[in-house]
Amino acid sequence: MQKQYPITSSFLSVETRIGRISSSNISFKLKSLKPILDKNWENTGKNDAKRIASQTEPQGLEQILDIPYIDDGERGHLLDIYYPKETTEKLPVIIDIHGGGWMYGYKEINKYFCLKLAQKGFLVASINYRLAGDVLFDEQIRDIFAALTWLGKNLKDYPADMDNIFLAGDSAGGHFVCVTTAINLNEDMQEDFGVEYIGYDFKAVAAICPAIDLLTPNFLMNVNVPVLLGEKWRKSKFKKWKSSSYNWNTS
Repeated sequence: MQKQYPITSSFLSVETRIGRISSSNISFKLKSLKPILDKNWENTGKNDAKRIASQTEPQGLEQILDIPYIDDGERGHLLDIYYPKETTEKLPVIIDIHGGGWMYGYKEINKYFCLKLAQKGFLVASINYRLAGDVLFDEQIRDIFAALTWLGKNLKDYPADMDNIFLAGDSAGGHFVCVTTAINLNEDMQEDFGVEYIGYDFKAVAAICPAIDLLTPNFLMNVNVPVLLGEKWRKSKFKKWKSSSYNWNTS
């Protein structure tokens, strides 16, 4: 039987979630800021737990939980699918990418948000990805592309309208939404990030309070850069395309 993760298990302890960042491949500067990051995500976890405890789960919905889009036992490679019970027609699809500063949380923190969307008549897929501190940004992008590709191949088994697929994400998830959409439209970026076209385009994207510019002078953004892009972030693929004068006309 597939192991399922309760919502509360999303909030890993500081030692197990942020503690993984303490490794030899990050700078002394970042290590000196680690107590601040620790406290920030500890408080975020407490606030998320309170928020979720105060919410009531909508009824009348199918919930297919913890589907592996890469079958390797990795929690970061699971997704959920929600839609109204007894659906007799194909439903527009919303794919949701959770936020969490690229290094915190799992799909469960957005569960009630996704359930409410499903209650409105959508099929909703909520995806995990591995977290920064364990992997770099490029690997997170490859996780997201793997999930989107899996959905493209397997949503035919669900009441999904494949001509109406929307991508949504909040905060860091909003950043992933923007970057993912750009890469999916550009073969040169696909080659650089080691991914392929997912097989479909999005009808629209919703970047909810997105953390768009990693490299803008901003303390809360900049402390994440070495964790996300590596110590040599100035040579990263993200920096290359962020600084590019590439002609983005895709028409």
